[in-house]
Amino acid sequence: MNKRIEWLDISKLIAITIMIMGHLGLPKRMSDFIHIFHMPVFFLIAGLCFSFEKYHHFSLFLKSRAKSLLIPYFFWGTVMYGLYCLVPRFRNGGEYVSPLEYVVSIFTFDAKKPIFGSFGVIQWFFTSLFFAELLMWIITWFASKWNQKVQTAIYAICCVILMVLSNVFTVLFERNPLGFISSLFGTVMCITGYVSKKFVLHKGVCGHPVLCGILSFALLMVVWLVNGSTNMRTAQYNNIYLYYIGALAGSVTIFCFSMLFIKLFSRYKQLYKVCLYLGQNTVIILCFNRLLQWTVIFGFNGLFGYVLGDTSVGVTKMVVMELLDIVVGLVSCLPAIYIINKYLPFSVGRKKEIH
Repeated sequence: MNKRIEWLDISKLIAITIMIMGHLGLPKRMSDFIHIFHMPVFFLIAGLCFSFEKYHHFSLFLKSRAKSLLIPYFFWGTVMYGLYCLVPRFRNGGEYVSPLEYVVSIFTFDAKKPIFGSFGVIQWFFTSLFFAELLMWIITWFASKWNQKVQTAIYAICCVILMVLSNVFTVLFERNPLGFISSLFGTVMCITGYVSKKFVLHKGVCGHPVLCGILSFALLMVVWLVNGSTNMRTAQYNNIYLYYIGALAGSVTIFCFSMLFIKLFSRYKQLYKVCLYLGQNTVIILCFNRLLQWTVIFGFNGLFGYVLGDTSVGVTKMVVMELLDIVVGLVSCLPAIYIINKYLPFSVGRKKEIH
């Protein structure tokens, strides 16, 4: 897909904004809510953007995915290691871990119990998506040898098998090395995106985003109330089939909201252009959001708290500060996006800058 689809870029911006909200700290029930869908939607989008025709040979696809996902994984892991050694604040609550143990953890990490602190919550995504896309290619390659009806059956059977395996591995293994267990469910989302690609990209999810968004959000709420606390990073799904339904419902809700966003804000050309630019660079925001949280955002919160004083407490202040933190965090990413795209595009798996 050479031409960018604007509602997908806005969808990625919405999802990464929700991720920032989660990293800033939310009440547990609200955190449980966003964890149903805010990372699975990226795997679904990967499936929507996947082109088997472009990569007929596995070696070409492997090389492409290694450049776009593994290079950022190792590059930013090295950056995080440097920050850990130099700045005590970036450690897990200031707790010291030996450098060797830290290296082992950050590059062969245990996503369930990451010892490398807050930065660890971003690393799993690169490797998990890498494994998920490779598995999707293999399944698609096998399915391509059959007619349309058999292909559909193959995709459905593989998705069920992957969800069963994910449940089994979660029970059998305490660790989630390199996010591999998470990648099994990620593959299901990728395949779902790929199979629904023609319908979704041609028709834009549905012709009535308001109604579709309300219905999908209602379904998401039901899953949230019924399925309890879940988290794709730690492969904690409870009922994985309910989690799948919730992930799809949340993804569709984001897609519908992105279409409404475009209708409402595309007239404000400069703001809309900035939003598209951020949506096209969510990988950089993913890498930088923790660093910005510890520097720009925490510094802003200190200034904000000083201006308001200790008497201004409660829900209103919390909501206002959360919204302002998100805005400050996203705006602060703009210089980083420019610098990385211009001088270090390889560090986020790119050959050239996105304009």
